Amino acid sequence: MNKKHLLLILTFIIITSSIAIYSFSRNGNALSVPTLEHRNEGVGTLYSFSRNGTENGDGRINSNVPKQEFGNEGGSGSPQSGGWILQTMPNMGARKVRDFMFVDSLTGFAVASPDSYTDSAHILKTTNGGSSWSIKFTYPGQLHKIKLLNQNTGFAGGDYILKTTNAGENWAVWNWPLNRIIDDMFIFSEDTIWYGDIEPTAGGLYRTTNGGLYWEKRDNGIPANSYPFFIYFYNNRIGFASGNTNVYKTTDAGLSWNLTFTGGISKLQFKDSLNCIRASQGFFRTIDGGINWTQDSLPRILGNTYTNKWINNFTIINNDTMYCSGGYVYFYSNGSYKSTIYKTTNGGINWGYQIVLSPL
Repeated sequence: MNKKHLLLILTFIIITSSIAIYSFSRNGNALSVPTLEHRNEGVGTLYSFSRNGTENGDGRINSNVPKQEFGNEGGSGSPQSGGWILQTMPNMGARKVRDFMFVDSLTGFAVASPDSYTDSAHILKTTNGGSSWSIKFTYPGQLHKIKLLNQNTGFAGGDYILKTTNAGENWAVWNWPLNRIIDDMFIFSEDTIWYGDIEPTAGGLYRTTNGGLYWEKRDNGIPANSYPFFIYFYNNRIGFASGNTNVYKTTDAGLSWNLTFTGGISKLQFKDSLNCIRASQGFFRTIDGGINWTQDSLPRILGNTYTNKWINNFTIINNDTMYCSGGYVYFYSNGSYKSTIYKTTNGGINWGYQIVLSPL
């Protein structure tokens, strides 16, 4: 059986320091989770999973475990701790993990940048499912996103676009004479790439179809105060772009965009042209292509706590099993914050939760 890995980065709105990476290993089959961010004090860190009483042997959360936090408040004896164990990333100074992506169950890439534009950014790689990471490339400025087309070819974007064609061993600035910032990008191929820049005066939504030799501004209908920090395309005609809290949709490959709904997007994933799941301060679904949305009800963590359910990312394993993250729980007894991971095994009818052991 293949090694099973679930990688999560969880984001917290109220904490604004470094970002941690969490990994999860279980019983054999390969999973991969894209970008879930968690802002944490100190250098970027890595967590791995070891089984405890939180889940049944088949991976289902044990519904007989009381969903409360008393006494040890999520310590190693807590049935809701989830078994997440801290691992260490390379020493990256003040750099924070901004994004990462896996191409298979073992090989993944990440970008780490400082808050300062005068410092340098790292590209990191793992070949053992996230158990250890190495810094493969360092370049001045910031990097926000990393996207891989296949095992060998990928792009990293921020103050510029970097490209690799040899599995991340070497990176080079790729056709980027522009004074613009990449806040998000969507890669169709080596030739066709979209990127968004939220800067109202010089930003916008751009596309190249010739490998970056020429970039065309394609954001007609999107006002400057809503230039996108998130881009998603269902196919080469239908796409979504979100800036501020407004979400715009195109059905003509970006020639025109129309305001479709509000509430923003931190992640979007379509099953087909009508059915989609969205993360944005919660977990939402649509069955009409994004016109109307319903929100899943996530459990409150009981006890002397406050639960924030600000979900900003998710991963879908199959039609029944999904994970989402981004919220946190605050314990009044000792004033500590801890991250929460929600899980469903029946398509979202019911959700359970896990609590990462380490305090924020």
